[in-house]
Amino acid sequence: DFGKIISKRYNIDADNGHYYYHINRGELKKYDEYPVVKLEAEHEQIVNSSQHIGDLLSVYKRSAGNDFSATFAVINESEIISYCYIREGLIREGLIWDIFTREDKRKEGLGQSALSSAVEWGLEKWGQVLYNSSKSNTASISLCQSVGFKLWFEMFRYSAQPTKI
Repeated sequence: DFGKIISKRYNIDADNGHYYYHINRGELKKYDEYPVVKLEAEHEQIVNSSQHIGDLLSVYKRSAGNDFSATFAVINESEIISYCYIREGLIREGLIWDIFTREDKRKEGLGQSALSSAVEWGLEKWGQVLYNSSKSNTASISLCQSVGFKLWFEMFRYSAQPTKI
């Protein structure tokens, strides 16, 4: 089988690859069970008090006041419990760069709300949004598919040095 020969020759690890997904205008399944806000300068205090969640502080600093990226968050009282960061990609498309939900709040639809708001914003701005996920991250794959992303292509991880067969 040609695929097995290529896999052996280039040390391709099919289990450690990535899936790349895309969504276009008209394909979004809006999920708005939880209110989502686009983080702006006035949210700095709540971001600072929630900075233990994922890479929130870093993505907030990159997106606040920026026309080419945005962070959307679900806020519970005075704490961010889920967020999604989207930015412009290399070919003028939206690119989901980071998404995170506090561990004790997962599987409640918070990530879907943050993701669908980010995708809606990205589709209005660029017309297409991309999302990539490790093949082994089944929660991430389910999340992106739940709002309408479709598989675009698969990429394998491989070594730089071919091996002898």
